[in-house]
Amino acid sequence: MLKKEKLNDMLLRTCIRYLFFGGNMKKKNCNNNQRLLITQQEMVLIKNSNESTNIDLYGNLYDCLQNYNKLSKMDLDNNIVFDKKARIVLLNLENKKIMMDKIMDEWHSVKNCDIVETLVNCQLCGRPNKYVFYIHNKITEIDLHIGSDCVRNFPDITGIKQQKKRLTQLQKEQAQQKRKIEFEMREGESIRFIDEVEQKFKKFPIMLPFKLHTEIKEVLYQLRLSKSTYIKSGGNLDEVYFSYCVLKEKFRDLYKMANEYYQAVKSNPLVCDKETSDWLLKNNASVWNAVSKNGGIFDVNTLMKVYNERYVNKKIREIIGHLKDKDLKLKQVSKSYIHFSIKNERYVYSITFILSIENFMKNIGCYALTDKQYTFGKEDLKDIAIEETNSNFHAVYNSIVDTLKKKGYDFIVEEKTSQAYWKKLSHYERKGEWNNHVYMAEPMYKKSSIPIFLKVFSPFLLKDETYLNNHFDIIIKQMERGRIWITQKEKNDYEEAAKYARGMQKQKEFIPY
Repeated sequence: MLKKEKLNDMLLRTCIRYLFFGGNMKKKNCNNNQRLLITQQEMVLIKNSNESTNIDLYGNLYDCLQNYNKLSKMDLDNNIVFDKKARIVLLNLENKKIMMDKIMDEWHSVKNCDIVETLVNCQLCGRPNKYVFYIHNKITEIDLHIGSDCVRNFPDITGIKQQKKRLTQLQKEQAQQKRKIEFEMREGESIRFIDEVEQKFKKFPIMLPFKLHTEIKEVLYQLRLSKSTYIKSGGNLDEVYFSYCVLKEKFRDLYKMANEYYQAVKSNPLVCDKETSDWLLKNNASVWNAVSKNGGIFDVNTLMKVYNERYVNKKIREIIGHLKDKDLKLKQVSKSYIHFSIKNERYVYSITFILSIENFMKNIGCYALTDKQYTFGKEDLKDIAIEETNSNFHAVYNSIVDTLKKKGYDFIVEEKTSQAYWKKLSHYERKGEWNNHVYMAEPMYKKSSIPIFLKVFSPFLLKDETYLNNHFDIIIKQMERGRIWITQKEKNDYEEAAKYARGMQKQKEFIPY
């Protein structure tokens, strides 16, 4: 009995082993037979390519595949027509990969990806697609359109990666456009709210106090950020729009405060207007910061740095009201300068001169605008420059010619050549320190110009004649600079040469060519 039980037990184990392993082996063999050697997408590319027609490499593979949409291991086993070369290619993964790589080299992307309204079936896999890509075989001249899934499966096709990136960008832009429309549908008639309030803030007539200005600027930034972030990245529209509406109300409250502040200070002559505020922000941010922290109101120290032409033009009449000298007249403010004229007993004909706006505001304007009792006169106008005109030259020369000659000098301009000279007048000189014999020294000349003459006498224009007499050594130092003094004969020779050259130039102008 014992032997019989052992025998039955052995038979039972054998049956179980057979049922288990034999069944798995059959399943494994079945799966192996169903394994795809060529997918449907690969089949389309192989049939439409030139590489697979190479009989020397692939045997009759190309011809055998014409009746298949895809090829499994079982299909290959059941078809004896496939020759040895074809089978080696299909059964060896490395061989197949080499063939498919060469086939991929024949295809390249053409045109841009299309987003179609009605779905189009992919010519590789047959699935309907909204996004259509186009590929072209440079040897067979065959064109195919394929879907986005197949694009991912065949990234080695030349140019397809770029088209895929473009599609990604298009999808991203479409999603953003959709979110933009969703958000703006919530806004309704207030769709231009951000643009409108930014313009209101940008054109606000005065500089606001620093804290209020900063808060409004921050709310406007948050408003635009909340909308743009949702459009760009998405999120919960209900939550985003609720926060957006809260920011809108906050802006309205702050803008109301700004209007109330404007009404309170608009009559203050020292309030900084918007145009000047923008100029300061661009040219001197630290001064802008100081004015803003002072409630948008100028003081002496900040006005010293305001050399903006438009601001000074607005305030110049108010400043000139503090001028005590009646012989000075304001002409105009232009670019970087203020133009004045002076006319009195000393200057029979008016002389115009300029000084920089920057200098003027630093030394005069800042005090005139902040102190009603302040006055200024000629002595306060620093670093002036006589304007370079002939009338100015003659007026200045007539006013100082007597002093010049008393000091032994003159300034002449030759009529025919327009060349200007400093002139050292003839005078008596001793022969030497130990010699009492005196002789007459001939006049000497040094080339100069009218602009140099006016520059030399500019510092003396608003001074009295006593100052000119006492400081004539300054003028002598200016004369002695540069070129050497020449004799009367040397000057005459130069003038003759200059006249000849001038005549030749005029003659040239009339020679026909």
